Amino acid sequence: VWQRTEVAFLQALAPAAEVAFYALAFGVAAQISRIPYQLSVVLFPSFPALVGGGRVAELAGLHATAMRYFVLLGAPLAGGLAVTAPAVVRLLYGPAYDPAAAVLVVFALGSVVAFAAGASPAVLHAMKRQDRLLRQGLLAAVLDLVLAFVLVPIAGALGAALASTAAQA
Repeated sequence: VWQRTEVAFLQALAPAAEVAFYALAFGVAAQISRIPYQLSVVLFPSFPALVGGGRVAELAGLHATAMRYFVLLGAPLAGGLAVTAPAVVRLLYGPAYDPAAAVLVVFALGSVVAFAAGASPAVLHAMKRQDRLLRQGLLAAVLDLVLAFVLVPIAGALGAALASTAAQA
């Protein structure tokens, strides 16, 4: 819910081009945002094994180390994409899509949060704390809806990206 509701607001409250700018930037940024998930899949089997073995301190250490490495990997990728966003958009889609570059910058910088949290959902699953994931998801959905309602009429695709990024942070 909190990842794509902005499109509905864009369709209702902004010109059609804004939907295209948003979708384009979201699609490009999604490619680097997948990396933390893929890395956490590698670690996932270790987390329940540590919990089952009563080695929670070891789990905390592995989680902290994973977060550090995810950020060390993700921050340069996100920063690089943010810096090169105008060139990437122009190269891939042409000058007509130049307004999508600012949207891509927001998504790229916001992806650092996804890198920092990379292994956290897997740890919560291992500890049988899915209730926290549900609460976080509900809060993110509400925040996204409110921010999209306020920002999309003002800033179009950029407002939608800001709403999405803030809700996921």
